[in-house]
Amino acid sequence: MMLMAACRKWIFLLLLWPLFSAATSTPILTTDVLVVGGGASGVAAGIQSARMGARTIIAEETVWLGGMLSAAGVSATDGNHMLPSGIWAEFRSRIYQHYGGPQRVATGWVSNTHFEPRIADSIFKSMAGAEQNLRVFYARRFLSVTKHRGVINGACFLDLSTGDTVTVRAKQLIDATELGDVVAAAGIPFSLGMEASAATGENVQVPASNNIIQDLTYVAILKDYGKDVDCTIVKPVGYDPLEFDGCCLDFYNDKSRI
Repeated sequence: MMLMAACRKWIFLLLLWPLFSAATSTPILTTDVLVVGGGASGVAAGIQSARMGARTIIAEETVWLGGMLSAAGVSATDGNHMLPSGIWAEFRSRIYQHYGGPQRVATGWVSNTHFEPRIADSIFKSMAGAEQNLRVFYARRFLSVTKHRGVINGACFLDLSTGDTVTVRAKQLIDATELGDVVAAAGIPFSLGMEASAATGENVQVPASNNIIQDLTYVAILKDYGKDVDCTIVKPVGYDPLEFDGCCLDFYNDKSRI
């Protein structure tokens, strides 16, 4: 009797083992193409990959799609607006449809295509949602790449909504992060800054290589309160205007415009 009871106990434990194992193991997803980052470039890469028939996953840390064009608030696009093409042309046409034409979005001096960040987010999500081969996962913070025999085969993420770690295996991995996080984590050689003119052969007047990168863009949303209303902003404690000086002043040809 004792032997039979012991056997039943072990059988019961063996039956429970898969449940414990599943609860403690890291979930693993598989796909053809993994895009880390759901900014403008990541969305474009993910959509195009899906349209070419590849099973594709976009892993984005926030709950927004569009990056600089949406979540960061830099919703004024530069470039030659006479040459629309590809996914950019699709996005711009939807902007026109939403606001009522190109004249309605040519409202600023830096660009002739302006829009609200939330509208850009909704359009990118609509475009991504229309692709059957594309899945988008939000609140996924990139942690590390995974390798098999020295070859990158995926990445690990922190699910910010649950605290769980999620692994995605992929045949191809695209770094669409804002800061090149995947490249750095993978140990791939990279350089920062500007190359000297002698290294590039370009006539851009950079005498020596340096570590200067593009300045940060500060975004402000303005509201018109009407005439004779004093809305002077109180000077913040510890405000230092030197923190906002450009780091490339020595390279400016026309210093009168600083």
